[in-house]
Amino acid sequence: MWNGTICYRFNVTCGVRQGGVLSPYLFSVYIDDLIKELRQSGHGIYLGRVSVGCVVYADDIVLLSASFNGLQKMVNVCSSYGMRFDIRFNPSKSQTAVFGRQGSSHFPLMLNETIIPSVEKVKYLGIFINCKTIFMDPSPF
Repeated sequence: MWNGTICYRFNVTCGVRQGGVLSPYLFSVYIDDLIKELRQSGHGIYLGRVSVGCVVYADDIVLLSASFNGLQKMVNVCSSYGMRFDIRFNPSKSQTAVFGRQGSSHFPLMLNETIIPSVEKVKYLGIFINCKTIFMDPSPF
């Protein structure tokens, strides 16, 4: 039902129902092995011994790496996982952003043989993060 109108009934034959109570849980079970593979690749970033190279919320995935080479390898892990488990990662809905040193974004990141666009401002879960101003050099004490 939408806006007081009831549509015809249809079956969901793949994926999960959008807005379904169990959908986030079922998707997390489905995607859990991808998170494990990304951790095992060793290409993410770490805070101490904790891997934080992959941040997942619902169907939004953020990959974090200290190098373009490591990030490309993580994207390749996602692409390979997607082929095995029928998940299509869409390059046109993906973005690359460089935080910290500027001028380092001249390396094209590829997903499914398509260049992922590089941006200066990222929107994640409705919040805009400006790559040029989020990190500032600390002042000497």
